[in-house]
Amino acid sequence: MKQFLSVLLAAVLMLSLLPTGLAEGTEEEMDPADAAIIAQIDDEGLLNQAAMFRQVIPGPLTLKQSFNFAAYAGFVLPDFVREWSLGGPDRDYASLPELMTFADGSPVTSDPEALAKRRAEMLQLLQDNVYGPVPAEGFTADFTLLEEGKAQDGAVNRKQIQITVTTDKGSMPVNLLLYTPANIEKAPIFLCLTGGNYTVLDDPAILADASQNPEDTSWEEKRGSATESYQLLKGLERGFGYAFISVNDVAPDNLDNYATRLVSLFDEPEMMAISAWAFGLSRAIDYLVTDPAVDAARIGVYGHSRYGKAALWAGANDERIAVTFSHQSGGGGAAINRQNNADTIHALTKMEPWWFNSVYASYADNPDALPVDAHFTIACVAPRAIYMSNGLYDMWSDPQGSLNALLLARPMYEAYGAETIPAEYQVGTAEPEADQVVWTSGMSMHVLPEFHTASEDDWENFFKYREQYQK
Repeated sequence: MKQFLSVLLAAVLMLSLLPTGLAEGTEEEMDPADAAIIAQIDDEGLLNQAAMFRQVIPGPLTLKQSFNFAAYAGFVLPDFVREWSLGGPDRDYASLPELMTFADGSPVTSDPEALAKRRAEMLQLLQDNVYGPVPAEGFTADFTLLEEGKAQDGAVNRKQIQITVTTDKGSMPVNLLLYTPANIEKAPIFLCLTGGNYTVLDDPAILADASQNPEDTSWEEKRGSATESYQLLKGLERGFGYAFISVNDVAPDNLDNYATRLVSLFDEPEMMAISAWAFGLSRAIDYLVTDPAVDAARIGVYGHSRYGKAALWAGANDERIAVTFSHQSGGGGAAINRQNNADTIHALTKMEPWWFNSVYASYADNPDALPVDAHFTIACVAPRAIYMSNGLYDMWSDPQGSLNALLLARPMYEAYGAETIPAEYQVGTAEPEADQVVWTSGMSMHVLPEFHTASEDDWENFFKYREQYQK
């Protein structure tokens, strides 16, 4: 019976994953090699989940994407399926735009003026084609201390600051939560986005988000629900400070409301959620550099998944950020868009159209035409430190594409004279591996045998890296 169900589910999956329009003869039949892979899978749960994802997720997902999304959801893919669905290190990047070539075709040299000019070009291309603008002028940011106190039996100082962003269209508050070790005069900082500041610690003094409806107290039940995702207590014990802002205050993470907060202050129809989150992180830095408990030279920005995309974009734009931690950020973040069988432009702009500008969606069916890619975003962080991390089993975030992007950005770091990933790691041969850790003062990475998560082991690597290079 089990074997029969496996064959039946495989047949259902094959049918459900056939390209749209096949019945009308508008598409070719499934590749025989793909069909052979399906026939070898005897895990009914995996087959069933992949079939479901194919049908319910907008896109629609391709066959390989369906399995990669199943891995994102926590299903363990057999090695042969993983290798087939993700693809190996040797990807076709013939259409990839040149990093070290100006828009006019001339080569980029290591002259500081040339590097600054090229960075400005790349930032403009990324704004125009992927993220939309991050306003650099036309606003003010003012700070009001809302609350100050102690936490963890006096071992930790807490401040809550209201950042008020004002333009000629009005004002909007964003609450910043800051924790610093009481025994550290000036602490290095992890600046993070949250889904609510009250989630990071079960501390009754943490205020509601500025955007919270005062009549709705349901958020109280979520106090401390995300503490493990940031390893906050361990980080404070190690001498690190943390600063948090909620995306709910900046740009709520949904299509109906993303433009109701800071986006509403600007006449920028292409300013979408990820650019707004990056803008919010920079306004947090505006405050942090003034706080005597913060080491302004050691502010790091961290984000996981969608927040990892925003952290990378913030690191690319804001040169006050000393180190950028982009964790499992996938397509639209640290992974190359081309030859991506997972978090593609098509999937991203169908499932989360409020994250990116409208131009990005126009490349959904032809990513090879995109005039930028993730290696540009990473290169804009140079020469400041970049740290990219992935889970080996987090197929949706494309750990191979992320590794390739980091390596493809290496020439820009070299031009600045910054330390880079060692030369034995080359695009086309280097692959992500379990417990792979490579640290330098400029470019760093790790890959752990995990799914889509921010684990204690991830944070242990972040702590150790900063203790070695930035403390």
